[in-house]
Amino acid sequence: MRILRVSLRDFRGVAAADVDLASEGVTIVEGPNEAGKSTLADAIDMLLADPSSSTKARVKAAQPSGHDVGPWAEMEFETGGFRMTYAKRWVKDASTELRIHAPVPEQHTGRAAHDRVAEILGTTLDAALFAALRQQQGLPLAQGDFGASATLARALDEAAGVRAAGDDDAAPLMERIDEAREEWTTPGGLPNKAMQKLGECAAAAGADAAAAREALVRQEGRIDEHRRLAREIALADDRE
Repeated sequence: MRILRVSLRDFRGVAAADVDLASEGVTIVEGPNEAGKSTLADAIDMLLADPSSSTKARVKAAQPSGHDVGPWAEMEFETGGFRMTYAKRWVKDASTELRIHAPVPEQHTGRAAHDRVAEILGTTLDAALFAALRQQQGLPLAQGDFGASATLARALDEAAGVRAAGDDDAAPLMERIDEAREEWTTPGGLPNKAMQKLGECAAAAGADAAAAREALVRQEGRIDEHRRLAREIALADDRE
């Protein structure tokens, strides 16, 4: 998905905002605290997930305090081969409008518009990867859950020189990783008997190596002693 523009009206503390994003590269939205930066991200989430008829707490919280108006958000974006403009108003005078500009023009309103966007995103967007790449303000940083991302798995397969998932003659990279892990660990993630045996062999080899180092030190000591005695004998012979 490539977001091209986001517009807000009467959304929380934002009376009006229009943000155009670059079609390539990265766009940074900066401003002082409480200027509405995180509100933009929340509005995108609501636009994609919550029907205009929703009565969720976060939808109600989007209505500006003390104003009898409905929060409104519009987003122009591309996903797959589609380019569209999608707008919703919640709480008061609820409405949903969708205009698809490409590949074939379409117009939808109401629940049909919401369902059409959900249908398109279901076939063009890796929802697991999209969610894993998000970091909500105020929450601790954590490892994203990339395991369910088919797109990322295919990219890793290609980078590793493995055919894409679904080919009959090549297992996907993630399956190969699971197989390798299961070879050495129990279902609970603990070392299995094979791994324990390797650990015992490694410990024994380490002990043998330590003993060999000690023997080498002793042998080097004997060599040094031999050289010392040889020098003393040579000196004694010279004196005679």
